Formats: sequence, structure tokens, C-alpha cells
Amino acid sequence: MISNNKDLNEIDFLKTWSITILDFLSEKDNDYKMFAETTKLTFAKFPAKPNAQMVKGLREAFRDFNEIAKNLPPSKYQELNIALLKKFGKNLETYSNEEVVFKVIKRDKIISDLEYRIIEEKVNELCQISENSSNIESLNNLLLAYCQSKF
Repeated sequence: MISNNKDLNEIDFLKTWSITILDFLSEKDNDYKMFAETTKLTFAKFPAKPNAQMVKGLREAFRDFNEIAKNLPPSKYQELNIALLKKFGKNLETYSNEEVVFKVIKRDKIISDLEYRIIEEKVNELCQISENSSNIESLNNLLLAYCQSKF
């Protein structure tokens, strides 16, 4: 179980940030209302001292909500970023996956499942822009090397 203040503060931040995004999404698009309400009820039932696996899941949800927000139309994305900046002093750009991609490329190695997922998403993104890219090939090689190292 998680019990130190640093971890508990992180959990509180992750939940509050995620709820802020959910509220914004449901306010702007009725299709998100049911999802937002269900997720907020789940957060309300989150134990005061969760185990490490639960925290890992919360971090994944945080990243997923940020990813959903990145796909907003530019005007709504900017509006959400302003709201997040006012409330938290940070915005979606603060938690961009580009930093992780840069670190992996610099290191020339994927070292975790999370990095694998982020690199895989980056490859998918690059494939939508251009099918022929040296970046795609080098990132695919990193993905392959990571998979081979797991077996």
C-alpha cells in the first residue's frame, strides 16, 4: 500500500487533473457525459491508501485522458490548456509524450512497457503522416529489439 505523502499527493493530483479534463469534455460534448460520470464515481471509490498496481492504473488513465484531450479541435484544446494552466500551473504540453520519445531515441533503447506503448503510438502517428520515414524504421527497430529482449 502507498502511504507516504509524496505518493498520496501524486494520486490526488492525477485524480483532480483527470476529473478536470473529464468535466471539460462532458461540458463541451454530451457524448462524454456518461463516461465522465462513471469515471468520477470510480475515482470516488478509490481507496485512501491504494496499492502500487492501482496507482499504476491511475497513471495510465491520466495519460489516456491527456491523449483524448490532444485530439480536441484546436480551439477547445487551447481552451482546456488555459483552464488547466489556471488551475494547476501546468497544461497538456507539460505532459507531452514527445519528451519520452526523445529520451528513448537518445538512449537508443526502450526500457519499459510504458515506453514501448508511447513509441508504438508515435510510430502510428508518423505512419498517418508519411509511410516512408527513416524515423518510422528506427522506432520500429527499437520496438522489435524490446520485444525480442522480453523473450
